[in-house]
Amino acid sequence: MRKQAETITLASLLLTSILLTAAFLFVKPAKSIGEDYPSWARIAIMPDGTIMNYIDDSPVPIQRNGNVYTLTGDLYGSLDIEANNVIVDGAMHKIQYPGGNAPSFGVTIYGGSHVTLKNTQIIGFMYPLTLNSFNGEGAGSSNCIISNNTITGSPGSWNVAIWVNGFNNVISGNTIIGNAAIGIYLDRGSGNVISDNYIADNTVYGISFMNGSATLRNNRLNNNSLGAFDFLESTYTSPRQDIDASNMVDGMPVYYAVNQQNKTVPPNSGYVLLVNCANMTVRGLTVTKDTSGEAAYNSNGICLVNTVDSVIEDNTLTVGTGISCLWSKNISITRNTLATGIKLYSSNVSVTDNTLTTKGIRIGSDTVVARNHITSCDKGISIEGSRNQIFENHIDNCGIGISLFSANNNLIFHNNFIENAQQVYVEHYSHSGWDLMVHTYYPSNDNAWDAGYPAGGNYWSDYNGSDANGDGIGDTSYLVFENDTDHYPLIAPFASAEIQPLPTPTPNSSPAPTPTATAEPTPKPESFPTVPVAAVSTASITTVTVAGLLLTRRKRHKEAGQT
Repeated sequence: MRKQAETITLASLLLTSILLTAAFLFVKPAKSIGEDYPSWARIAIMPDGTIMNYIDDSPVPIQRNGNVYTLTGDLYGSLDIEANNVIVDGAMHKIQYPGGNAPSFGVTIYGGSHVTLKNTQIIGFMYPLTLNSFNGEGAGSSNCIISNNTITGSPGSWNVAIWVNGFNNVISGNTIIGNAAIGIYLDRGSGNVISDNYIADNTVYGISFMNGSATLRNNRLNNNSLGAFDFLESTYTSPRQDIDASNMVDGMPVYYAVNQQNKTVPPNSGYVLLVNCANMTVRGLTVTKDTSGEAAYNSNGICLVNTVDSVIEDNTLTVGTGISCLWSKNISITRNTLATGIKLYSSNVSVTDNTLTTKGIRIGSDTVVARNHITSCDKGISIEGSRNQIFENHIDNCGIGISLFSANNNLIFHNNFIENAQQVYVEHYSHSGWDLMVHTYYPSNDNAWDAGYPAGGNYWSDYNGSDANGDGIGDTSYLVFENDTDHYPLIAPFASAEIQPLPTPTPNSSPAPTPTATAEPTPKPESFPTVPVAAVSTASITTVTVAGLLLTRRKRHKEAGQT
């Protein structure tokens, strides 16, 4: 999976950095007369409790009283904690990155047990606070308390403000703001408690769940650019997280449900994740801008994982990550207003009567997409699978109307393609993973762009053909892309696709960054959609035999009276 590969690469880079930094820290340089030392410190609280200055023999701003270590001034440099059963009180002093060639790690708890770090301001490090074992392996740090610290100013991109590798740690009452980083990264371990933290304005995710788990209570996550939460595909379901509605996303409660059924999600929810659920309804959510008027990109939107027989309807999502369904079945998505897109890797899903801007619809296999109004999107509909039915959609002013990648045996007809920069594009090469090296070719074959005569095909705003007999179907074919052809292009827009006028969306003030690699699971088609054409179409096309259209393609001819 692309996301798993990206995460493994990130973790490997982080581990390499720790190993190099640790090796350098544990070699005390020989001091010669007259040698000039950098104006920063590398300080460690050693396993025996002594304080070591790795740069020179000058005093350090730490006062020891038994197992309590208190900062008496600001520390420009890094602090390693290797002792167990100690309390480090920053007394609100700064531990700050001094620039230059100083280490990029702020405070590191090396495989510690029962270590408390409190009341510090950690500023400017790429990796401000790390709980880990000394060599990046083993059980990590356990039974530690990280409380009342402020972490800010982490530079660069895709860094980690608090990196947790260990068990039964408490991270509480911290302020993690304004970092080019993930707020809290749960690498490995369980039994951790994350509570009463303010995690805001970070350029990646608020909290990222890799292979670690935690109980979350009373956290506030505001305006983190890529979303409040991030899950590996494998960690959507295991390990299970304990996240209740006391956690707030952009001022709205989180709704995280596992193994629930026959429930309606509260309409004031700011983030919805349903895992292994059945017969759920998500209705009436409004996730737009926060009360300050700034875009609340932090909102993840609505995500269904391994969920069946559920409905997502009448929601308005203009910020966040939109609607996504992973490995789910029998889902209806209807009458939603979105500027954040729909992503589907599920089966037997119907997407009908929605209004979309900015981001379009991305589907795998066995999906019905009908009567949607899609405008001003980068891609109107992206198809990456088979046996989909795409009809009666109004797609206008998009970068690409419909994009196909490894898409086969799809039926696409009675759609209106109006003034898109490119009406249809077929992509044959992947942009991630192994395919970058081997350059694998992915064909898209046997897609039908019309429903035969007299039903017809699609309306294309750039079609210049005539209609000599006035039957509403062009006398010449429309070349869709490469070898794909609409044999019966419509002369005028298909009427039923003219749905209600598009509301004026609230534009994003500063679009969230997009990672170069995204987490998209491989489509898992199971069967042909159980949703029949007649269930979502108009009476004029109920006579279309979908299976027949996908198995045979009639040659183009238009004699009078043909059926």
